[in-house]
Amino acid sequence: MHQDEAIQIYSKIFKQLGIKWIKFIKSVKDNADADDESQIDFKKFCRCLDKSGAIVSKSEKSYMLEAFPGQEGGEENSQRINVARIYDQKYSIILEQMYGKVDVANFEGVDEPMDPNGYLGKTKFYRDQIHQGPISSIEMIKVIAADNKMDEVMRVIGQIDKDHNGYVTVTELDDILKLNYPDHFHDK
Repeated sequence: MHQDEAIQIYSKIFKQLGIKWIKFIKSVKDNADADDESQIDFKKFCRCLDKSGAIVSKSEKSYMLEAFPGQEGGEENSQRINVARIYDQKYSIILEQMYGKVDVANFEGVDEPMDPNGYLGKTKFYRDQIHQGPISSIEMIKVIAADNKMDEVMRVIGQIDKDHNGYVTVTELDDILKLNYPDHFHDK
């Protein structure tokens, strides 16, 4: 079963109950297993829903049971539902509202790790002062072809890359290239 859809039913219940939510949660906890408050007899859970005034269809109740089945056992081996996710529903809705306010389409730049100090230990402020614009890939290839220092570049990368995963940050690579090709990359 899809738990996301069942969580949407929880969200619907939360919105329906409003300030009665706290009383509903207390009722669920009071009727839950003494040893594990995330487990409750399904019939007791349905009674808690009905007493709280939540309007939940029989099919929605069944859907919640299928999405969050409880552990076997309980009273007379009846069906149980795992209600652990319902306890944090209030916080899930608050987070959902916060995320709804974030405009993720309006971020500038790329999603790269930030390393303000880089290989040289200079600050990000320093980089903003000397930044003259990006170098084109063709210009970079021409510089490297004219004076190939890739052995030295790879040696420095090997020193930085302690876990040997083949990655350095953009800022570190920028510093390494500026060290090895100062005449061409110092202001790029």
